[in-house]
Amino acid sequence: MKKWHGWGAYVLLGLVAFASFGVAMLLFYPPFPAAVVATVAIYTGFSVVYLLVMFVVTLVVLRRKIPLFVGLIAPLVYRKQRLRYAELCAIGDENDPERFLREIDAFLATPRLHKGFAQMAEYCRAYAYLDNGEFAKALTIYEQFVQTEQDLREKHNYKSDPLKAYLHHNLCGALLADEQLERAKEHYAIVKQLHTIEHVQRSPMVKAAPRKFPLIDARILMLEGQHEAARDAFEALLQDNERTKEHYDFHFHLAAIYETLGNPQQQREHLQQTIALGNQHYYVRIAQEKLAQLD
Repeated sequence: MKKWHGWGAYVLLGLVAFASFGVAMLLFYPPFPAAVVATVAIYTGFSVVYLLVMFVVTLVVLRRKIPLFVGLIAPLVYRKQRLRYAELCAIGDENDPERFLREIDAFLATPRLHKGFAQMAEYCRAYAYLDNGEFAKALTIYEQFVQTEQDLREKHNYKSDPLKAYLHHNLCGALLADEQLERAKEHYAIVKQLHTIEHVQRSPMVKAAPRKFPLIDARILMLEGQHEAARDAFEALLQDNERTKEHYDFHFHLAAIYETLGNPQQQREHLQQTIALGNQHYYVRIAQEKLAQLD
């Protein structure tokens, strides 16, 4: 939304308030000229104070690149879009990337879609590409968002450490999926450093992120060739009952580890669990191929 939209909204709000309260006062006060003049004078004074306060608030908020009008009105105007986006996120948790991509395209075709929702949906596309094994496409989106955040810091003095931690965390995960170990380690170091900052630790955006660190550590051990240590790390993750939605992921990597360690029976069991839990995730396709080879 352009800045003048926010300014125009406040001016219009002030005029409407002035007119409505002015009419009300004229109706309820005695129809004596002195009373009318006093009423108008008093209300005019209050109106001027109101507009000055709103001017200062608007100025402060606009300097932060967040028009207050959007903050007040958007929850009502964009309620349907917000609900639809929530449904989109729920679909993303179903491990059906092809459907997820179709739903993202449909959401982005929404008439008068708010720019914020459009950006978040585009970011969801990276998740879908990652779940579909299209690493190059996912990395392009993740890297683009990281670069945009860096440009905002350098050129517009916009700083959000939780956002930076969130973006680098997801990029790290995508790099590990693509087996780009050294680059993944660089971004992981950035994430861990940011999580030493107190306001980052409290931020709802990334408050739960440290729970993902053991998975990143396990993936790093695996890519470094420390298979026994990686096996123990993934087995420990399977004991976390709060992460059952990710168990297909743990089983898939355990199958790969047991294949390397020469234990086809354990490999088979974890491949079967990957297929049972992974829905349409690309891990399932690979697990099915591996299982067919064992048979």
